[in-house]
Amino acid sequence: MTVTADETAVDTAVDVRFNLAGEPLAVRYQGNIWPVGGEPVQWFGGSDGLEEIEYWRVQVRLGSTSAVRIFTLRREHPSRQWFLESTAEGC
Repeated sequence: MTVTADETAVDTAVDVRFNLAGEPLAVRYQGNIWPVGGEPVQWFGGSDGLEEIEYWRVQVRLGSTSAVRIFTLRREHPSRQWFLESTAEGC
């Protein structure tokens, strides 16, 4: 995954809560709970074929009046630890 000009690289550990279908519901980042809105997008990658990397791109906001942010989340299998790879301003 490449960070684009409008994204900010973060690469910090975060906690992610998932629904029963396995989709992200909320992200704990910098002491805040960021609820996920919209349709999250999932994909998989890996550079050497041995390591599977799971990604989610989600829209989040702290409250109904706060700006929408786009978080790109990453997890390298078999680890259970999620990382916030990048953030961007939403639409």
